[in-house]
Amino acid sequence: MNLGQLTRALEIGVMRKDLAAEYQNYINTALREIQAQYTFTCMAHQENLTWRAGNVWVALPYDFKELQKGRGQIEVCGRPVDVTNRAMLKRLGLRYGRWRTPGLTRAPAFACWLEFQNGEPVVRTQHPMGEDAPVTVFYYRYLPPLAKATDENALTREFPLLVLNRAKAGLFALINDDERAGVALQLFEKDFRHAQHTDELRRIGGVRTQT
Repeated sequence: MNLGQLTRALEIGVMRKDLAAEYQNYINTALREIQAQYTFTCMAHQENLTWRAGNVWVALPYDFKELQKGRGQIEVCGRPVDVTNRAMLKRLGLRYGRWRTPGLTRAPAFACWLEFQNGEPVVRTQHPMGEDAPVTVFYYRYLPPLAKATDENALTREFPLLVLNRAKAGLFALINDDERAGVALQLFEKDFRHAQHTDELRRIGGVRTQT
């Protein structure tokens, strides 16, 4: 279902014309909450960045949620690098050449860690990059919000009732209709378990859906 179809379904299900202006916002809020609760395979994405010379960090995309699992989460100059934590890097200092040589192209090894600066995700290393370096990040992102009536995404196509029932629960709570909010929330939880199970089977099968 696209945004226009979801909005129409909310109009029929909620039957409150005075809330019509809120429908799009509650649909997008539902989508964001669903993605925060569980990382779906359709959220897998990759982005090409540039790590600038002289910088010890590179900013990750605004829609970043988390890095994909396993090795090869980040590639610098076409080579996978280790993403660990800062304490671990200190313990492994000797292994990584004690960082005497800044810049990936001349360093014997390279590792980095994920951190947040003013709430924004960045990948950081101990010494400045010796020269501009291409970076590829393999991560899970929050899908873009729906804006036009024809907009849709993998979640609204495959699990439209999941999105609708979460949006309904929020709208009914807004107007203090606890009974209908509770029913919508129960339906959402049932839909969520089904969606999670379906997605886990897809993950086990090794199918990666890019959006």
